[in-house]
Amino acid sequence: MPGGGGYKALKQIKSEEQAPIVIVFTNYPQSVYRERCRAAGAEYFLDKSNDFRLIPGLLAGINENTIVKHTRLE
Repeated sequence: MPGGGGYKALKQIKSEEQAPIVIVFTNYPQSVYRERCRAAGAEYFLDKSNDFRLIPGLLAGINENTIVKHTRLE
């Protein structure tokens, strides 16, 4: 991303008073990145190579205010 990266954007987004739910969708699914994103406030962390099929259910669950536990960062 020009001018920074996803992590920088995540930190800025989550610093806002009414920050939205954040879904990180990445090609870097290693645990170090997952933990870094969790610490920065991301609610979900998905691997582009393996988790693409989870997106419809995740978005439906968020829309219905239900927690999608298998992808939620806790």
